[in-house]
Amino acid sequence: MKIYFLKGLSFLAPFLFLPYLIWGGVINEKTTIPNSVNHKADHNYKNSDIEVRLGETSQRFELKHGECGQDIYWDDCSNDRQRVEREIVWKGINEIKWFGFSIYVDKDYPTLNKASWAQSKIHNWRHPIWMLQANGISVNLTFNSLGQRNCYVGKLSSFKGQWNDILIKTEYSFEGGKKELGESYTEFYLNGEKIKKCSMRYPVLTKDAYKESGNKDLFFKYGIYNSHISNWLDKNKTKEVDAKEWKDTHEDSSGSVISSKAKNPFEVDWGVKVPNQVVYFDEMRIGNSRESVDINLINKAVD
Repeated sequence: MKIYFLKGLSFLAPFLFLPYLIWGGVINEKTTIPNSVNHKADHNYKNSDIEVRLGETSQRFELKHGECGQDIYWDDCSNDRQRVEREIVWKGINEIKWFGFSIYVDKDYPTLNKASWAQSKIHNWRHPIWMLQANGISVNLTFNSLGQRNCYVGKLSSFKGQWNDILIKTEYSFEGGKKELGESYTEFYLNGEKIKKCSMRYPVLTKDAYKESGNKDLFFKYGIYNSHISNWLDKNKTKEVDAKEWKDTHEDSSGSVISSKAKNPFEVDWGVKVPNQVVYFDEMRIGNSRESVDINLINKAVD
C-alpha cells in the first residue's frame, strides 16, 4: 500500500476513483478513460506490478495497430489517429499548476513519427497547450500556442527500459505578457534537473484559445496517443497501396493544416502494422507547488 504525506495529510493510493480531487494527491483517484474515442480492449489499461517506480503497482498502457475509437462528435479511426488515455478536468484559468509523474517506456517501444504521452489542453481547442511526446528518436515538450515550438528533452533511448521522473510547471494565464528575465510561464524538470530551454517567457495559453473555449475547462491527459499514423505506415509499407493523401485542417482559429497519407489508415493494407506500444506511469500528482508533487522531495520529507 502506498501512503503519500503532503502538507501534513496522508492519502492511500488503493482508494481509486474517489468522487473528488485532492490537489497534490494521487490524481488517478479522479482520472477516467472517457467512453468516447479511446479504445477499450482489456490490455489497453490496467494496474501492473511488472514495472513500478514506488510501492506495489503502476499504471500500464498498451496500444496496438488499429485500436481507435469514436463517438457522435469525433472519430479517431477516420481521422488518422488512435489512443488510450486517462484524463482529468478542472477549472484553473489564471492559476499555476505543477504536474509530477514518473514514466517508464518499454524497452521494445518503437520509433514512430509522433506519439504523445502526456498533454494539457483547454476545452474546445484542438491544440494542446503543451505536449510531452516522442518524435522519432527524440522526446520533446511541444508548445503549440507558440508556433509549434519544440523543447528537446532527451533521446527516446534514454526513456526506454528505465524510470524517468517528470515535473512540469504551467501558469495558465495570457494576460501578463512577456515575463522578465529569469521568470517563466513554464518549467520542466527531468530527474530533478531543470531544462532551461523549456522555460517559456511568453504565455502558453493564448487569447484565441481562451475565447473559443466555452466553459474554460482545462484537461490533463496521459497515456499513448498517435496522430497522423499513416505517415509512419506509408514510410514502412511493404507493398503499394491505393491511399488518398489527406489534409487535416484544424477547425479552430489557428487554421493549421497537416498532411498525412490516409484519412482512414486502418482500412488500408500497408503490408505492415504499427508495432505495439507499452508505457507505464506511476506517482501521478497535480498540485499548487513543486513540494506537493515532486516524488523526490516527498520521499525526503517522509524519511
